[in-house]
Amino acid sequence: MNAYWVASSAYNQNGTRRDAAHSTLWNRKALARITVILRGGTQGVMNAKLAQLGLPHVRGDLPVTTPKLRIVWNPQGFDAQFVRDMAKWVRQHRRDGVHRLLRRSARVDLGPRHEAALACCLPHADHAARHAAVIGWDDLVAVARELPEFEESTSYGRPALKVRGKFFAALRTNPDAIVVKCDLEEKPLLLAARPELLFETPHYHGWAYMLISLDAPLDDVREFVFDSWLLAAPKRLAAQFQPE
Repeated sequence: MNAYWVASSAYNQNGTRRDAAHSTLWNRKALARITVILRGGTQGVMNAKLAQLGLPHVRGDLPVTTPKLRIVWNPQGFDAQFVRDMAKWVRQHRRDGVHRLLRRSARVDLGPRHEAALACCLPHADHAARHAAVIGWDDLVAVARELPEFEESTSYGRPALKVRGKFFAALRTNPDAIVVKCDLEEKPLLLAARPELLFETPHYHGWAYMLISLDAPLDDVREFVFDSWLLAAPKRLAAQFQPE
């Protein structure tokens, strides 16, 4: 997914995204299919799960993994040269220059992975400089404008985004976060893979929703909002959507 040396990776070596054909959505769906197959079961049970994901069926029963197989995806657990490069850069430049890179009004196109690495190089007290980069309602609406037939609405008294009356994103408080839909089977993989961005509260346990931190890079927010829209939109409308 983010191992740039693999042809199917969604990212280039410098941390920028590749084209829509290399979306992390398909990488995650592939991992979800692998999970269903490895856990095993009857053909009917497995194919029902795969159908919900829009993935190819299996042709027969498979042994059930006992005890239930637990799978953890480790996002590029080695070759973190870009982190070391950013740490060196920070040591050589003034902090206020780093802060200007992280502020949304002056953000350069380093890519979300490089920006995250850059923030990790700052002393904890300096992270207040990132407050200007938090996602607001206007940012969320701007992302939604890239999606067909979105509408501004409300959900449980909160500003929300919908497609043909179906919820796909909202802003909430306590904790401050973006609420999006997600695949329930895929949810544990996502939360484990991106704990710096994604989380849930007890209220969302067992439900196909997750929370995105408001200081997440806008590119990552766009990715999860797009995925949420695809889950909420009617199948025919979703099939017609071609993200740029």
